[in-house]
Amino acid sequence: MIYVEEILDRKTGELVSVDKGDWITITELATLLGLGRRQATTVLRHLDFLQIEGVGRESRHRSPPASA
Repeated sequence: MIYVEEILDRKTGELVSVDKGDWITITELATLLGLGRRQATTVLRHLDFLQIEGVGRESRHRSPPASA
């Protein structure tokens, strides 16, 4: 899915579309690979594309911070 953000150009007063790239969700990736969403999440976590933040029911899978 292509994501676009519309921002206001303060000089002209018009909305300008900024392309944020072509992204897919974990569920879309899982479907593409023939896996379930949880299996795809596990694979991405083992490949260090995701990390777990929080504890217990408050935990979430997030992208790790970009390393410089």
